[in-house]
Amino acid sequence: MVDIVKEERNERGLVTYRENSLGAWEKWEYDANGNKTHYETSNGYWVKTEFNANGKLTYYENSKVGVLYDWREQTKAEAERPKQNKDFVR
Repeated sequence: MVDIVKEERNERGLVTYRENSLGAWEKWEYDANGNKTHYETSNGYWVKTEFNANGKLTYYENSKVGVLYDWREQTKAEAERPKQNKDFVR
């Protein structure tokens, strides 16, 4: 059985670090509104996200595929048709 041996939380109570009995770890970072902006694991996988002032996801990237969504600098019409990474396969 794998047990959690260490866990850290920020002032909002959100988990920022977790390590298990096998030595594997995970890290999380959050913005001022509590949205998860970074996730990383000891095996090298990571996710980066960004949110606008209303808390809506505007950017998503991970270490396996790259940028999947990027709505940061788009016009309203473009935002209605989100771009997807052409290599992303469902």
